[in-house]
Amino acid sequence: MGHTFAEGYPPFSLPIFAFTTLISLPASLIVRPNPYRWILWVSIVVGDAYLAFTTTHHPVVDYFLGSVYAGSILLGSDYILLTEPQKELRLRGQKDAVDSAPLSERFRWGIRLWSSLRGVGWTHQPNRLCAPVSPETTRLAFIRRRLLVVAMNVFLLDAMSIYNRANPAFLGDGISMADRPWLLRYVDLLAWVWTSQAQMRILHGIVSIISVLSGLSMPRDWVDPFGSLLDAYTLRRLWGRTWHQFVNRFASSHGKYLARKVFRFAPGTLASSLIQLYTSFAMSIFLHMVADFTMFKRWNVGGSLFFFAIQPFAIILETGVIMLARRFGHSGEPGIWTRLVGYTWVLTWFVLTFPGWFDPMSRVRFMEIGLNMPFSIILGLWKGDWWQGDV
Repeated sequence: MGHTFAEGYPPFSLPIFAFTTLISLPASLIVRPNPYRWILWVSIVVGDAYLAFTTTHHPVVDYFLGSVYAGSILLGSDYILLTEPQKELRLRGQKDAVDSAPLSERFRWGIRLWSSLRGVGWTHQPNRLCAPVSPETTRLAFIRRRLLVVAMNVFLLDAMSIYNRANPAFLGDGISMADRPWLLRYVDLLAWVWTSQAQMRILHGIVSIISVLSGLSMPRDWVDPFGSLLDAYTLRRLWGRTWHQFVNRFASSHGKYLARKVFRFAPGTLASSLIQLYTSFAMSIFLHMVADFTMFKRWNVGGSLFFFAIQPFAIILETGVIMLARRFGHSGEPGIWTRLVGYTWVLTWFVLTFPGWFDPMSRVRFMEIGLNMPFSIILGLWKGDWWQGDV
């Protein structure tokens, strides 16, 4: 198991976690609008703040739980403090507000909103998400397709895990990614991306199959968690289109609230856009720093603060270069050579900045016990070497 500083901290409390994440937050979406809903948010903050000081003694589980704690606080801030969901939010096709509906209807509505982090099927669903499954897709066809996606990503994760286990930058007692030869640093970065995407797509696919098979959801409710890597020829497009959008709702709502209601900037202005950009990454900083602290039990060990704080500055620089290029006649849809320059820029940016975030996690064997597959189908069939590590 990777070494953190969790010795002496109390054990993780499942009842408190259930109360804050599985009861208080959904309840805030089910109860009718009233002036006392903020009490539920306070209970979420207090409960999750305590949980951040507990430990499962598994660093990767602690990190995941820490991101859930922070996400619950931010989502609660959005749905309880900034928004009156039952009056302001709608399912697509929903005509009337649900605040006057009976409890059973509000319960189903609230649970659906609580479980839809990206707003799939809601009027606030971002346009940049991948196209949803066709409404004509049957459950059986959806399940067959998702089983294929899961199988393909198991193979990809297996292949990446073989590479990762041989990579000293991904080992607890290894070296910094920044100390690797330049070309291998690009390969390492892509290996981390494909490993993370494969693992998330496997989990997303399994949950979608269970949900659709049990009748809890329809095929149209499920959208791929990632966009195309081919869209990632700028940093703005990578963060806004290619990478997962599970934090989009509370990041955009806080940004719009600050820009329009606190600073009173008109929508579409440069000032409004900058406020929303910086607020979005401030949300990411908070979420990842809480995850870092929950894992390390130290604020000064993880690299999330610097990594996410410099992203908006790079995006602004990038936007300035693009605007300058357009003034010199380079307008319209970028061609293949322009995109290749963009891909090189994006990869190089992360080759330079990613090690500062990743290295502290690698030292606690984050890849070894958290992202890599503990067994290998490829090596098992090839060499009979099925078991590859611990969990």
